[in-house]
Amino acid sequence: MRRVTPVPTGCWLWNGNQASGYGRVYAGPDRDTRHLLAHRAAYQEFIGDVPNGMDVLHICDVPLCVNPAHLFLGTHRENMADMIAKGRQRLNPAKGADHPEAKLTENEVRNIRRSTATQAAIAAEYGVARTTVSAIRRGITWKHLK
Repeated sequence: MRRVTPVPTGCWLWNGNQASGYGRVYAGPDRDTRHLLAHRAAYQEFIGDVPNGMDVLHICDVPLCVNPAHLFLGTHRENMADMIAKGRQRLNPAKGADHPEAKLTENEVRNIRRSTATQAAIAAEYGVARTTVSAIRRGITWKHLK
């Protein structure tokens, strides 16, 4: 609970580790045991086990909320239907520099593709992983750029 901030809406917002908009926690005796979504861990802690094949959904539609009163179980199909019914699906996902996690601009990607330097040198220059450079050069990422 030391990483939770209650807000007037009734949500308990997770302010610890996050990935893709959702809170993340570590389960088990070691931090590297495995990580769970924080709302799933909250459900397990306050309500009970999550059966195999079930998702933990939010009544409030706030991904960082871990208030057990805002959580309920559903299948993945029910989760997707809930998302569509509430208009939360992305019809055209953000690409390239418009993606919220993008670290490069379109010009930088073009420069990476033209460069004859090693992947390691390029990665160091742009502050990204060597595998990122490899994926850009092989056309796996930034496919929309010709």
